[in-house]
Amino acid sequence: YRDGLIVAGAVVAGTTGSSGSFGLQTEEGLYTVVATNATTGCARTMNGSARITINPLPADPQPVVGSGIVCQGNTYTYTVPAIADATTYFWTLPAFASFVSGQGTNSVSVIFSSTGSGNIAVFGQNACGDGLSAIKPVTSTTLPGNAGVIAGIQSVCIGSNYTYSVADISNASSYVWTVPAGVTIVNGQGSKSITVSFTAAAVSGTVSVYATNVCGNG
Repeated sequence: YRDGLIVAGAVVAGTTGSSGSFGLQTEEGLYTVVATNATTGCARTMNGSARITINPLPADPQPVVGSGIVCQGNTYTYTVPAIADATTYFWTLPAFASFVSGQGTNSVSVIFSSTGSGNIAVFGQNACGDGLSAIKPVTSTTLPGNAGVIAGIQSVCIGSNYTYSVADISNASSYVWTVPAGVTIVNGQGSKSITVSFTAAAVSGTVSVYATNVCGNG
């Protein structure tokens, strides 16, 4: 005989054989086996039926919310909006980070033990499998290093401009310069080199610089 499947009164073709398999069906409904004699064409509905429910994989996640630039030794929270059809959440971290809490939920606390760059990723899971991942690039940094010796002339003339500079400072995102009273920074504030003007009101003093980033000041 050959088997047919009836779903909501319609025969589903292509499910032949003697095993009683329902095949790879993608429509929800109540399935009943109908046996047909290949010689006589007589058909008979078999005893028993099965209801098939189609359960989807977790939906695609929205972007992860959280800091992309972080400080070594600090703890941060990362959250993804609820993922449709997910029963749990699976997060992965770069080697320089570890979980404080939250694995399995849509919000985790993460501590960064060292510096580096990598990705935080999360996807939804359910009984059918895994969904796609959302990825958040992160960079862990630390306080800027110490500034080196400032290069520039020490004995100056009123009414003249001079340049002062310092070598690159590790982990610096900006440079903050201070100058004596009456001295004007013409350009370069925020960089490792400035041009200053000594006005008639200038007094003797110190030119200094330190670096800053999201973690604080060097």
